[in-house]
Amino acid sequence: MKLDFGEGYGVLKIFNFLFRPQYGGKFCHGSSRVYQLCNINPCNENSLDFRAQQCAEYNSKPFRGWFYQWKPYMKVAEEDRCKLYCKAENFEFFFAMSSKVKDGTPCSPHKNDVCIDGICEPVGCDHELGSKAVSDACGVCKGDNSTCKFYKGLYLNQHKANEYYPVVTIPPGARSIEVQELQISSSYLAVRSLSHRYYLTGGWSIDWPGEFAFAGTVFEYQRTFNHPERLSALGPTNETLVFEVSPFSLFSSQCLLWNL
Repeated sequence: MKLDFGEGYGVLKIFNFLFRPQYGGKFCHGSSRVYQLCNINPCNENSLDFRAQQCAEYNSKPFRGWFYQWKPYMKVAEEDRCKLYCKAENFEFFFAMSSKVKDGTPCSPHKNDVCIDGICEPVGCDHELGSKAVSDACGVCKGDNSTCKFYKGLYLNQHKANEYYPVVTIPPGARSIEVQELQISSSYLAVRSLSHRYYLTGGWSIDWPGEFAFAGTVFEYQRTFNHPERLSALGPTNETLVFEVSPFSLFSSQCLLWNL
C-alpha cells in the first residue's frame, strides 16, 4: 500500500499491489487504486487559487520564445475542465499547458467536484468523494429546507428606455437566488453594489451570457433569442446587491419574478 498526499484539496491515493492468484484463484476485478479526500478545510481567503498556482509555474518558462504571466482560463467545454488551460495576461490567447491538472484541483470555481487523474469526480456537500449529498436551499448539508426562510416577489412595470430601474435589493447571506423574466422583452438585467459598482450589464454595456463571480458566489446569466433572461446563484452572498432592469426600447414593459 502506498500513501500519497497531493497538494491543495489533498487526495489520498491508496495503491493495492496485486499478487498472482494461487490455488486456482482469479485476479480481482476493478481498479487497484482507491482515492480519499484529505485537507478538506477551506483555504485562506487571500491564498492563491490552486489552479492559478499551476498556471503560474509556467511564468518562468519560455512559451514559443517569449515569457508570459499565466492565469487560469475556465471558459472551456465541460469535458475539458480537468485540463490545465491558461491565458496569457494582457493577451487574447490561451493554451492547454497540461492534459491534466494536479489531483485535488476543483473542476469549477465554487463547486465541490474535484479532478482526479484528469477526470472530474463528484464530491458531496459532506466532502466525501463520490457522495451524492447536497445542501438544501439555505445551505444545510443533507437538509430538508425546514430551517429556511423563502422570499419571492413579482415586478410589473413600464419604463422609458435608457435608464436603470431597481427591481429588488438582496442582503448579504442570501442563497438560492433566482431572478427571471416571465416573457421575452427588450430589457436587460443588471446587478450592482450599494456603491454603484456594476457587476453585470452596467455603464450602458451589455454582458454576454455566462458565469460571473462576484459578491462571494457565482451567478449564471442565461439569455437566448427565444427564451427570457434568467440570473441565478447558489450563494451565499457576502454583500448587499441591487438587481435592476434596463429597457432598451421606448416604454418597454417588464415582468420579472424573483425568489430566494
